[in-house]
This record gives sequence, C-alpha cells and structure tokens, in this order.
Amino acid sequence: MPEPRLEASWKAQLGDYFQRPEMLALAAFLRAEKAAGKVIYPPGAEIFSALDHTPFERVRVV
Repeated sequence: MPEPRLEASWKAQLGDYFQRPEMLALAAFLRAEKAAGKVIYPPGAEIFSALDHTPFERVRVV
C-alpha cells in the first residue's frame, strides 16, 4: 500500500503505521471491494483529508 499523502506533523506521529499488517490487510480488502465494483467512500484521495486540515499539534481531545 502506498503511504497516503499526509501533513508533515501527522506523518511524523504515525511513522510506519501504514506498513503494519492490519493496515496492509485493510488496503487489500478495499482494493478487492473496489475491483468487485463496490463504491468506497470517501474517495481514496480524501480518506485522510481531515488530517491535512488540522496539524497534529492543533488537535485537542475533550
């Protein structure tokens, strides 16, 4: 699975997470579903778009 395009602060926090077995399995599942004609939301380019709009340092948890 190619690493998603992420804002630099998120990329630093997530490190190699996208190469872990569970993420690779999820990517394979989504590719198979798409190949079977299923519609996947959000579109691939938008899956992590929220992370592009909010740098890690600005995230607050209540």
